[in-house]
Amino acid sequence: MDSENLKIFRHYGETHQRNKLKEELNELIEAVDDNDEHMKEEIADVLNVIDQFVMAKHWAEDIYRIKYEKVERQKKRMRNETN
Repeated sequence: MDSENLKIFRHYGETHQRNKLKEELNELIEAVDDNDEHMKEEIADVLNVIDQFVMAKHWAEDIYRIKYEKVERQKKRMRNETN
């Protein structure tokens, strides 16, 4: 699936896929107030476009590091809430 997502990104180009990401994010925002099935569909769409960017721009390492840092920061906040 990764190579297929990369082909899609290369075919349409970054500008088009940035707009596609905004479109899919808006659809996800609307689906949050809907049922779980609709929400799952929209999450899948968003993740596919995000995966295209991560692969095409070689962001995986940076994204994983940033995610880790954000989780650690939230864990610290949670510890501080209980103290």
